[in-house]
Amino acid sequence: DLLETDANLITAKAKAECKKQNADFFRKKMNEWSQLSQTLENDLKQVGFDESLDHQSLVELSERLENVKKEVESLNVKLKSYLDLTPNFYSAKVKIEETKLELNKVDRLLSEKMDDLRCGSPEVNLLD
Repeated sequence: DLLETDANLITAKAKAECKKQNADFFRKKMNEWSQLSQTLENDLKQVGFDESLDHQSLVELSERLENVKKEVESLNVKLKSYLDLTPNFYSAKVKIEETKLELNKVDRLLSEKMDDLRCGSPEVNLLD
């Protein structure tokens, strides 16, 4: 039992030493990466890097551009429905009158056709 405890203690010490070495290694790497990051940031500042050109900013700009394109497209569709309107008030009045005359003509023609239908077919007595 004592030998087993000794073996466990030796194993635990070895694991602790390994973890300490790993922690030291990662601490050293973290310092290296921090220094490299700082150096690269300084280099970017020296060459005049504009933060509005970083990846995240460009992605956001792209998304906004897509939204604006969709909005413009919907507005163009709406505008297209107005393109055939006459640009002049008096021309519009003339167009309205022409349309009214056409409507009256179609209405009169429809009435004539309805009268022809009534005259041409025998009357049905609904009481029989």
